[in-house]
Amino acid sequence: MLKNLAEDNYDSFIQMGKIITPEIGVVTVIYNRRCDESISFNTVSELHFSEIVLVDNSSEKVIADYNMEFCRRHHIGYSSMGGNRGLPKAYNRGFELIEQKVDYIMLLDDDTGIPEGWMNSLLTAVLQFPLVEIFIPYVYDSKGLLSPCRRSNCLFFRLSQKPDTFTSNMSAINSGLVIRTNIRTNNDQLFDESQFLDSVDHLFIFKQIQIGRKFQFYPVDLQQTFFDSSRNRTEDQLDRVYARFSGFVKDYLYFCRSCSLNVFIARIYLIFRAIKLNLRYRTVRFFHAL
Repeated sequence: MLKNLAEDNYDSFIQMGKIITPEIGVVTVIYNRRCDESISFNTVSELHFSEIVLVDNSSEKVIADYNMEFCRRHHIGYSSMGGNRGLPKAYNRGFELIEQKVDYIMLLDDDTGIPEGWMNSLLTAVLQFPLVEIFIPYVYDSKGLLSPCRRSNCLFFRLSQKPDTFTSNMSAINSGLVIRTNIRTNNDQLFDESQFLDSVDHLFIFKQIQIGRKFQFYPVDLQQTFFDSSRNRTEDQLDRVYARFSGFVKDYLYFCRSCSLNVFIARIYLIFRAIKLNLRYRTVRFFHAL
């Protein structure tokens, strides 16, 4: 391990004239899905990572039991959260389980597609930039480049093309991030557990920028898949969309307050989103979440 890499020691990756490959672990968070149905988990479990741990937020016991047995048979680390405890708690649990065993940890959601050859690109970047603490991939969804994105106060906007340099007015999603394990000191939690799901990544990135962490892109294009809940407008689906929006409002406002960003602008943005949802579902219910 290269755990004690010092900022003034550029040759810590080289010993006796040989390049020492850093140890990279993977934390994958899953929710109510069998792990063998996850594209990202299937990809990383086939590679020779130093450590892999599946953190299971599943609330359905049958699925959680299946995932635990699958990981046991394939000698993969497994940790059940005993239900959906939120994304930050799952990330923190996974990080704590393997941080002492590896130099870097890659975070992956269960719906992230990973291309062939990505591991070589990541290792090349890690070896080329030994002082970088957080590596960021390029993540696409059905609309185009999703991450990184541009942040303007509390609002986020898509970039029209790939940036070469990560700047302080950018942000990124968590899936695909590669974090050097020695950035966590004094047993502090990396991810704020006051949040549940939304803006977890933006708060993490914002705080790391404030601390002065070093960021670097690694040349890998990941594909993020999202479930489109708008296709089904049954009453039951409306309840789920409303609950999802309510959670977003709480997490997003917490992010804005924690980062001392403009809450007034944030509330205008939330009103705009509520109007769109009300029109889509022909209701006024979403105003109640504000």
